[in-house]
Amino acid sequence: MNGWASFILRNHMEVDMMTRCNYCDNILNYHVSKSPCDEVLFESTSHIVTTTLGAFVEGWTLVISKRHVTSMSQLSVSEIQELSSLVSDVRKRVEQVYGSTVVFEHGSLDPGTNFGCGIDHAHIHIVPFEDSIIPVINNEPLDIHWRPLESLEDIATENKPYLFVIDREERNGVISNPENIPSQFMRRVLAKYLSIPEYFDYHQYSYEEKASATCRSLRYAFDYAPIQG
Repeated sequence: MNGWASFILRNHMEVDMMTRCNYCDNILNYHVSKSPCDEVLFESTSHIVTTTLGAFVEGWTLVISKRHVTSMSQLSVSEIQELSSLVSDVRKRVEQVYGSTVVFEHGSLDPGTNFGCGIDHAHIHIVPFEDSIIPVINNEPLDIHWRPLESLEDIATENKPYLFVIDREERNGVISNPENIPSQFMRRVLAKYLSIPEYFDYHQYSYEEKASATCRSLRYAFDYAPIQG
């Protein structure tokens, strides 16, 4: 291979690595064996439900779009309607096992941003949490601007980066100035509340044992148990 061809191949590989999506290549690729942090618990028409890397809380699950978009606000109306129904269903199943939950999404509209936390594929977190998360967020020393939403379906109106939150009291809100928010913000908030602030970073702490425990505990809830309430 001559020097020019080698240069083109090397640059193609570098661009490819920069644009590859871990969710598309691994979690959504049914021919790839899954780690305990990527176990698929449930599948709908447009989304899957999985365990997750860096879950320092047992019961932490993700709802991931099958279509490659960077935020749920970029989905079609029908996909968002399905998402809203699925998130409600998944919360009930998780709460049967682990108690009350909070829901959030770092809605990054562009790939490669700090706000996107390194995952440029739309996903929503459902996390067991005993308290109200919005007051906990408000205690952070940041200039945060909240805007209420009627429901998850209203994220379709978002045309800039956002942080979407559903509190345990079913309060919905969007932080509309995410430029003031550090990477992995909600992980930082939750870890700090649980007195383990140094363990927020999923790049450093995989918590595979908690993902495995989550999978064992929720497998019955998703495969067999009826929804209550």
